[in-house]
Amino acid sequence: GERMHSLSILRDTQWPQWTCILGWSVAGIWKPSYDLTDVNAVCQTATPGPDGQHYVAVGDDDHAVILYRFPSPCLGAPRREYTGHASFVTCVRFSRGNVLVSVGGNDHTLQQWRLVEDSRERVSTVVRACPWVDVQGAVGGSGAEEGAVL
Repeated sequence: GERMHSLSILRDTQWPQWTCILGWSVAGIWKPSYDLTDVNAVCQTATPGPDGQHYVAVGDDDHAVILYRFPSPCLGAPRREYTGHASFVTCVRFSRGNVLVSVGGNDHTLQQWRLVEDSRERVSTVVRACPWVDVQGAVGGSGAEEGAVL
């Protein structure tokens, strides 16, 4: 390969899997209670899940593996939290077949997860604010949009 001298060359590049904890595609994974060190790992599904959607898994310092729809650019995005680790989650990765592997820190465990379609009907909604919208409503409308819970 050769060195890229300008970041704008990569601006609209489509990557096979998103694994960076920062970016517009994952802005919604940051809970208000997080500091800048609480999200340890992020990984997007390799292929769409059983419902045709892409997802992103997050490993955090609260011992949780969290699943969001991908992309997830809005603050307060709907999520599912899964527990099983007795310590912080240091890494999460999806295989080509969408099997998720999570690695625990001090608990020294490796756990496997699989995506399954949820048969429970969802009727509640949540209000989400996008980070690029004025939440107070002074500029750009109400600053909120409704979305279905995962």
